[in-house]
Amino acid sequence: MSSRSKPLFGTPPPEPRVTYELASTYHSLDFNRMMNNLNELIMIDGGFCMYHKRRDGVLVIYAIVSTRKGAGAKILKRLRKIPGVNAIVATCPSYLESNINWYPKRGFKRVKSKPTTKGYTLDTWRLECPTPIT
Repeated sequence: MSSRSKPLFGTPPPEPRVTYELASTYHSLDFNRMMNNLNELIMIDGGFCMYHKRRDGVLVIYAIVSTRKGAGAKILKRLRKIPGVNAIVATCPSYLESNINWYPKRGFKRVKSKPTTKGYTLDTWRLECPTPIT
């Protein structure tokens, strides 16, 4: 018998890989900070969000990643339910598709566009969250 044997049930599935586009887009995430602030992390099936709620009630999204359709909307719904949030703010490179489709469809307003030294523009989005009537 040879040292190389065939698998029992055909060829094994390929190893899962992160695409270069996804890796380069999110290379600047500080995963150490994310792990230290697990109370400011939402993880659902198909995505996650790293955020910080400031004392003035503004919730700042540091990272929102969706790998399934509808995951971003579920995360936003959970963010809006956090007590004391009166606005949600996110900054996103203008070349990403989320600037065209996702933020405006969910009621975010573009409040600022700022050019970077790397040659692209950062858009800042804001969603006002009215205080719930009790």
